[in-house]
Amino acid sequence: MVRGRRIRSAAPALAVGGLIILIAGCSAAGTPSVAAPPVTVTATATTTTTVRTTSTVTATVTQTPTSTAAPVTLVVPTFQDPSTYECSDANSEWCWALDLTTTGPCPNGVYVSLEVHKNDDPAVVTTLETTSAPITDPLGGKVSVQLSTSGLTAAGDTLKAKVKESRCA
Repeated sequence: MVRGRRIRSAAPALAVGGLIILIAGCSAAGTPSVAAPPVTVTATATTTTTVRTTSTVTATVTQTPTSTAAPVTLVVPTFQDPSTYECSDANSEWCWALDLTTTGPCPNGVYVSLEVHKNDDPAVVTTLETTSAPITDPLGGKVSVQLSTSGLTAAGDTLKAKVKESRCA
């Protein structure tokens, strides 16, 4: 889980520090979902039949499927270092910035959701989600998003987030 950036602090003595663990995950449960790559299969069947009149007949049949598997676009979310960005929502108390890198186009944008935890408690306090701008390059691309929240913590509490899901929208 990644510790969020605190925007306003109820306890000015708090300092953001310690080890920040960056997590890159994809798809549900942080595991990439990959379908089979596009494939074209050519099957050739050869049969030989011997007729009693001592003549031999050979037939060759070639069949090519008309459809191939759809290409798969992988989405890899990476948390940005909290010291390298400013939260775009001035009213939020906590925010996280992510870079979303794709291996192909996402014409409707990239969907990402985060599970937010309080004080290392495994219980999910809230789920944040957003959809990025479209990625139209056939080779994929990278886009950055921010997710933020307020009103979930008291003085001394910390929030951490982990990727729940990331995919083309």
